[in-house]
Amino acid sequence: MAVEPGARQAARPDGGILVPTLTLVWGLLAFIGVVVTLLPPLRPLNWIILPFAGLGVPLNLYVILARKPRGDPLGIAGLVASGIALLIAALRVTLGGS
Repeated sequence: MAVEPGARQAARPDGGILVPTLTLVWGLLAFIGVVVTLLPPLRPLNWIILPFAGLGVPLNLYVILARKPRGDPLGIAGLVASGIALLIAALRVTLGGS
């Protein structure tokens, strides 16, 4: 059955491309936030980035493990970005970077 151009399609149960894209954007925002907090006056923002990136890791793991086929590239990229942001923010907070 052909789908007319512009016709709305039914929502897919796996979330389509929306959920992986949102988690990728989440990870990129966390990474950009960590890069911005490298500036000395903005160091206290690490306390905001830390839970933000910490929430991005399980969200991206969900995208990677719950979707078929496994190993969604958007989820993997978001996981890497969130993971790096989480590690840098945790390290800076632990070492007194705030």
